Amino acid sequence: MKEKEVSDILDTLPDESPIRNYCRWAALCTDAPMAYHLVCALSLLGAIQPTEAGLYAGQRYLAPQWVLIVGESGESRKSAAIGCAKDVLREVAFDRLSGEPGSAQGLYRDLSEHEGKRLIAYTEFGAFLADSRKKGVCGPIREAYTSMWDGQQTAFKLAKAKDDRVIAAPRLSLLAGSTPAYLEAHTDFTDWEGGFLSRWMIVHASRERSMPFPLGDDVLKARVMEQFGALATSASMPAVGMTGKASRRYIGWFKDLDSIGQQSNIAGLANRAPTVALKCALGHAYAHRMGPTQMEGWKLELADVEFGITLAEAHCRASKAVLAAIGGTPYERHCRQVVRALQIEELSFAQLMRLVSPAVPVKRLREILEGLVESEQIESCIQGSSETYRLVST
Repeated sequence: MKEKEVSDILDTLPDESPIRNYCRWAALCTDAPMAYHLVCALSLLGAIQPTEAGLYAGQRYLAPQWVLIVGESGESRKSAAIGCAKDVLREVAFDRLSGEPGSAQGLYRDLSEHEGKRLIAYTEFGAFLADSRKKGVCGPIREAYTSMWDGQQTAFKLAKAKDDRVIAAPRLSLLAGSTPAYLEAHTDFTDWEGGFLSRWMIVHASRERSMPFPLGDDVLKARVMEQFGALATSASMPAVGMTGKASRRYIGWFKDLDSIGQQSNIAGLANRAPTVALKCALGHAYAHRMGPTQMEGWKLELADVEFGITLAEAHCRASKAVLAAIGGTPYERHCRQVVRALQIEELSFAQLMRLVSPAVPVKRLREILEGLVESEQIESCIQGSSETYRLVST
């Protein structure tokens, strides 16, 4: 997401919107992309909303959002953006902020002690992804996360405990940052198509501002803390549907998205984009219409749905960009490995095989080389009885 795109979104909000004020304040604390600040604000709203907050319309949609911000290491300031969100939550709802669990048992124990309402932030998610693959130590944590994404009752057994325990209504929010390189190294196509990562809202942005000495703004910070603090202590009943205008807008968008998603390489992520939209719509409604008293019989309005759709569409674009950058399928990733190897020097088949083995089988390497030659990305060079490959000069 570009800065101008985020600015246009913020301009649709009331001048004293908690989301808008958060972004204003965070933008004075770090020159991270504004897109990061916007989704961090939504992650905060998902974490502080009451357990009952959600939408009940045919099925249940809950407020907590899983947000994955993607950018280059160091340059994009992912950790700084996430740090701003943690500072706010630490101030206004300390009991909702959790550290990174070291085991599934630790995660279950932490959630059970805090009624299932926690936000866990990973400033570098790549390490978790690496340790949670196959037989990695974090594998059980990944499985536990996935089981709690939809907020269903979760039963578990703690070590040395006699009886099973239950988290009646887990409301787990996750906020993470990662580089494309880590995602390429530690995820596969099934993660994105329908697995763990298909449950995340993806945000991809590059830094467009430079701030050598971030100064912050204590007055604005106090206002942000006041607004989010008030929201953290408010109550809310679930939304009981949408207004007529909101419903018509959402249904029309849903049909268009369904058609587009099935024809793209992000079908798994696109299929869950409606959930992303509704979660963002709930955050918008909560930030701008919830008061200190319990609300009954309320509905999502057109402004809520428009906001959610805008963010969901940005999520779909970011998903396409990230998968294009990391190679969404095994074949695409193997192609990237070959091209990267040829960026250094001209190589023979045997030399390439030594560089990309065992990840790329011999038969697959031959198919890749034929495909890259046919698409004119590389060319083969015959010198006597020897054949080598090199990138096509542009």
